[in-house]
Amino acid sequence: CHQIDRDRCVSALIFWQNLPSIHQAPLMRALATLWDGEILVVAEAGLSDERRAHGWYMPDFAPATLVVSADHSERDRIADAHATADCIHLFTGLHAFPETYRTFVRMQRTAATIGVFLEPGMTGDGWRPVLRKLLYVLQALRWRRAIDFLLVTGETGVRWYRGVGFPSSKIHPFGYFVAADVMSGTVEDAPAADGALRLLFVGQLIARKGVDELLRALALNSTRDWRLEVIGEGPERDALRSLATSLGLAGRIEWRPFAGNAEARACMAGADLLVLPSRFDGWGVVVNEALMAGTRVLVSDACGAADLIAHAGLGRRYACGSVTALAAALAAELERGRVTPQGRRLVRDWARRAIAPEVAADYLRDIVSHRRGLAERPVPPWRRTPLPGLIGAGGAADAI
Repeated sequence: CHQIDRDRCVSALIFWQNLPSIHQAPLMRALATLWDGEILVVAEAGLSDERRAHGWYMPDFAPATLVVSADHSERDRIADAHATADCIHLFTGLHAFPETYRTFVRMQRTAATIGVFLEPGMTGDGWRPVLRKLLYVLQALRWRRAIDFLLVTGETGVRWYRGVGFPSSKIHPFGYFVAADVMSGTVEDAPAADGALRLLFVGQLIARKGVDELLRALALNSTRDWRLEVIGEGPERDALRSLATSLGLAGRIEWRPFAGNAEARACMAGADLLVLPSRFDGWGVVVNEALMAGTRVLVSDACGAADLIAHAGLGRRYACGSVTALAAALAAELERGRVTPQGRRLVRDWARRAIAPEVAADYLRDIVSHRRGLAERPVPPWRRTPLPGLIGAGGAADAI
């Protein structure tokens, strides 16, 4: 087993999920390399055609073991074989996925340590957000004593789960973590065709992603030198292109279909600024991917991944829903100018020290040690890792 101290150890870490996630596989691989104990990933189902159409593929979890099964007897066999106090079970979601939830309820009767990985509920106007919050309040009342710890996405998640009644002491900021992309260093020194700042959006063209607000904010910066590349598909595509035309921006925007994760990450490696203007995102893994490529990020504070922008040199956060705030943040980034090779290396090196899967695996190990009373409460690595050239968080960085 993985030795935590001389007296106590972890023999197995079991992840219960709805599907094999490309966004979680890097963490599982890193954990399996770091820990001597068994790392097991149990998914309810494989990848759907819809997921594959959005560029997903069956990820490699090795040396962790992946089991894809919704069969009750097989899942119960795995659960019962790992029901002792030296085993940790980490569930994705509280009640979203039926087989995962059934196993979660079953494990409450055992001595195993129980953790849950959670994104916050969506807020907003109307009765649906109110009912959603009520449901989470009821779940907190039912399970907050039985759950040993929660891994929640970003500060938005911390606020949400504290607000519905989970103890603050059990809540730990967490996220999704992607591996460094091999293409991220291939274009950093390529000369630009012009001096325009290269802006990039990658994601679904749906109302929740806020691309309409991005276009309106860019219209307020129409006298500045920029180009925008939009990679994605969705029901809002035609309406967004019409909006861009009506705002006089059509000639400065390139619209491209999503052709896979590798191509999207190659585009990130050549951009100056990734923009994620979502009205809500439980996380927003494109933020990780951009930072791993050395690209600055401008992100709405309604995204969990906004938590990663801990230093001014990494980009900016702005108040969700405010076109004026987004326009001002864009203006500041445009004033900062193109990313230099040195700046790209600084951002990329910070990302590999602060948000790489191996770093997140070590952070999770520290959380487990803390929950077992063997260590102090850990600080998320992205909040404690300095960015060279900065004077503390939020300082200025001319080299970036």
